[in-house]
Amino acid sequence: MHPDLNPNSHARSGISRRIGRVVALLLVPLLMLQPVMAQAPSGTAGKTDQAKRSANGDLTINLVNADIASAVQAVAAATGRNFIVDPRVKGQVTIQFEKPVPPQKVFQALLTQLRLAGFAVVEHDGVFQVVPEADAKLQSGPVGVGLAPSRIPGRGDQVVTQIFQLRNASASSLLPVLRPLISPNNTINVSPSGNALVVTDYADNLKRIARIIAALDVPTGTEVTVVPLTYAVASDLAPTLQKLIDMQTVTSSGPGTPGVQAAVAGSGAMRAVILPESASNSLIVRATNGAQLAEIEQMIRRLDRPQNDQDNIHVVYLRNANAADLARTLRGVLAAQGTGSAAGGQSQTKPQGGSQSMSGGSNNGNSSSYGSSGATSPGLGQAPEFAATSSDSTVTLPQGGTVYADNSLNALIINAPQPVYMQLRRVIERLDVRRAQVYVEALIAEVDANKAAQLGIQWQAIAGSAGNQNAIIGGSNYGTGGSNIINLQAAISGGGSSAATALASGSLAIPNGLNIGILHNVAGMATLGLLANFLQTQDGANILSAPNLMTLDNEEAKIVVGQNVPFVTGQYAQTGSSATVTPFQTIERKDVGLTLKVRPQITAGGAIKMDVYQEVSSISSTTNAAGIITNKRSIQTAVLVNDGQTIVLGGLMQDNVSQNNSKIPGLGDIPGLGALFRSNSRTAQKTDLMVFLRPIVVRTEDQGNALSQQRYDTMRGMQDKAQLPAQFGMPEMPGPVLPSLQGDTGAAPTPPMSLGAASSAAAAPSPSTSPTSLAMPPAAPGAANALQSLQAKSKADATVVELGFSQPLAAPPTAFTLSDPIRLVLDFQGAHSQLSSKSQSFDLGPLQSASVVDDQGKTRVIFNLTQTTRYVTEVQGKQLRVILTPQH
Repeated sequence: MHPDLNPNSHARSGISRRIGRVVALLLVPLLMLQPVMAQAPSGTAGKTDQAKRSANGDLTINLVNADIASAVQAVAAATGRNFIVDPRVKGQVTIQFEKPVPPQKVFQALLTQLRLAGFAVVEHDGVFQVVPEADAKLQSGPVGVGLAPSRIPGRGDQVVTQIFQLRNASASSLLPVLRPLISPNNTINVSPSGNALVVTDYADNLKRIARIIAALDVPTGTEVTVVPLTYAVASDLAPTLQKLIDMQTVTSSGPGTPGVQAAVAGSGAMRAVILPESASNSLIVRATNGAQLAEIEQMIRRLDRPQNDQDNIHVVYLRNANAADLARTLRGVLAAQGTGSAAGGQSQTKPQGGSQSMSGGSNNGNSSSYGSSGATSPGLGQAPEFAATSSDSTVTLPQGGTVYADNSLNALIINAPQPVYMQLRRVIERLDVRRAQVYVEALIAEVDANKAAQLGIQWQAIAGSAGNQNAIIGGSNYGTGGSNIINLQAAISGGGSSAATALASGSLAIPNGLNIGILHNVAGMATLGLLANFLQTQDGANILSAPNLMTLDNEEAKIVVGQNVPFVTGQYAQTGSSATVTPFQTIERKDVGLTLKVRPQITAGGAIKMDVYQEVSSISSTTNAAGIITNKRSIQTAVLVNDGQTIVLGGLMQDNVSQNNSKIPGLGDIPGLGALFRSNSRTAQKTDLMVFLRPIVVRTEDQGNALSQQRYDTMRGMQDKAQLPAQFGMPEMPGPVLPSLQGDTGAAPTPPMSLGAASSAAAAPSPSTSPTSLAMPPAAPGAANALQSLQAKSKADATVVELGFSQPLAAPPTAFTLSDPIRLVLDFQGAHSQLSSKSQSFDLGPLQSASVVDDQGKTRVIFNLTQTTRYVTEVQGKQLRVILTPQH
């Protein structure tokens, strides 16, 4: 039988087809999985077993050029850790362990391979995130606190954050030392408030950083002592010793005491400090160790030697006080201590019984000789008064001494024996101090508001028949001048012109406001029969004045802003022989405007007592026959106010309301109709005036600079806003703008023109001009790396110093700072400058000068700064850039 005719065959064929379809559906997933399963062997060198676990739990893994995602999946399955892979993570890694190793070692091998490929692993809540290295510091990773390496969370190549709280060293001083040791994509920051370092980096590197910090964060021992002086003056000797020690601190070479050099060189940023104590004429010495202290004391003993008895002339340069004023003060104090036999008595005998004491009130009962001039000694309490003349510059002292004030140099020349000179120096040191200044801000606010309203109706009428000699006239009129209907009628008819002509010529003085009138012709003449006037005015003024000025403590200051106006004080006319009259006037000029006069006095408690006179005057718009009238508002008072406190000196609040009603009796009181027979006017005036004052004590130079900078920037901002806007068809006319106090934005300052020829001035800068570069000789052929150039320039709010070397720098320089005076020191290992020492002044922003020293196989660059400054160093091949930014 044919198969097609067999029904059983059809049934079997249907079943076969259904079975074939099921088998095909089962094979599709297998065919789809075949490439994935084949991919893993292709990445593992044809091996399908990526990780095998031994009986003791160790792993044997063999991944060669495996995709990172596959490798992470294999390690996750082998170690039991959870991973999240960033989609941006692409690449291949190789991890091979032929012998079994612990799972933790396999995990660390994966972290190392990822780090080499530019990726990092950050743990958060038990999940390890694989991200690009630059983004690792932004992830929520573990954070540890402490200095011990054991306190660092994580291990190996895992990115973590550690907070190092320092106990002794300054976090800012360690920042430039540790920054080069951090991975380029990770960060290190300083927390000034807690003196801590916040570092995000790999765990193994953080442990190395912890060991370095532990070695640097150690207490530095210091020795402090007080060395009394017998012959030398403390204020004179202290600066000399400090400069010598500073030179040894920075250079660690040169003549001097080797012990001090070794102590200072080994102390790092610490250095010896010497302070004068004028009251006891002693030196306060702080040294880093006992050896350094002993060397400094020995140096002081060598300098504290008695002077020659014949060398009694001394020159004292004053820093703050005025030489002539101080000389007069010394005369008054010392002359009051003299004990002459009698006032006006003359004696040339020398004192007996020992030397004269300036601190006591007696002189052994003997008179003293006042030098070779033979002047007599005034008695007790008879200090002569001094006038401000040139002869006051010389003051005669006991024991033949004299003091001369040189006003040109502001110095005192003292000719006196050593004991007298030493006592004088103690007095001078206490009086020659920097006086505080007071910056006074005043605020004068005045608000005026005036209102006025007027409403009135006037009318005039005349009645009579033609040819009748009598007529009846009646009406109402109020006010004066042009507001009166009678005066307006006279203006119309007086010139014999029509009303239109009177209006056009201006002879008709119609009052202000809305005026409604009725004109009619009477006997050929225009007459005004009705005038209704409506007026309401409102004006005001808001005046704000803010004068400010700075003055020394207990010195009067005055500022006047206004006009110098002439006032006639007298006049007469003289008739000559030819009957001509010659008038004559006497004039006195006075300031009209704003005047502020103040004398501040700072008390011992810090409060400020001020005598204040403030005046605001102006010329009134009204005048009289005697002359002009001025409006004046003044306050004179004495107040006590704290530093920075705003106080109100006084003021005026005035309200004036006036009303004027004019009406016809009886008729003006009729309700409604009475408005035709009356005129009303009202005036309201309101004046508010207040004067405020705020003093600010300026004790230091930094405070004065900050205040001046603030006011300077405010004025520059106002000038910028006042610039004329661009307009089509009009030329640009830029207004003047103050230059920036921080310097220009790049180019070196142009040197001033010298007094010589123009060609020579252009060829070379003036000798007084500071250049912006430090010249260096060229490097010798085959020599080691050498510093070839040093240039400085101002850029925005910073000063940029560029150092050029003959070869690329192998490592950044070691940097440290000194605080008194302020210095930044950079040490370049393995480089030299081919110079023993070279320095140059710059005066650009905080950079005052720079010095280069070649010291024992390294080049040391010293920046002398005028204020506390932040610095950043950038190495770019053969060039190093140092960016100095003032810290306000």
